[in-house]
Amino acid sequence: MIYREGQTVVFYKGVPFPYCCIKCGAPANRTVRTTLQWHTPWLYVLIFFPGLLIYAIVATMVSERAQVAIPLCELHRSRRTRMIAIAWTLALASIVAPFALGAFDPQRGDASGLICAASVFGLLAACIVGIVGARLLTPTFIDARVVKARGAGEAFLARCPPTGWYPQ
Repeated sequence: MIYREGQTVVFYKGVPFPYCCIKCGAPANRTVRTTLQWHTPWLYVLIFFPGLLIYAIVATMVSERAQVAIPLCELHRSRRTRMIAIAWTLALASIVAPFALGAFDPQRGDASGLICAASVFGLLAACIVGIVGARLLTPTFIDARVVKARGAGEAFLARCPPTGWYPQ
């Protein structure tokens, strides 16, 4: 069963989506298999107190996951593929650029620091482009049976009934 709560699509784990694009509602050509992962928001406190590494370990251990096959039309699938390719290209260029430009040559002077800093910012930009560009649905809640996620388009949400029944 798939239904919506406002702009959130709610579905039971294992229930297939209707074969229409989740972004625009057009007929889907393919599905993208992905794993949605969610944990309770209070875990973000761990970033500030013990640190990022402890947060990452705890969040990985306690996160709820859901395997989904998200239907996409050719336009949205190619857009996602293009964003992933841009992210990988930017990451590769950021890693190779300091070596190609000779940033590690001690005779270059102060330009090497600028090249290395640009490389770090390029890697950060690649991560952001990859995460934002490849994202299809953003989970807002996952438990043993139910998944709630944002990011579906209006046309897809219009096909879903506006209310649902969540058994206790």
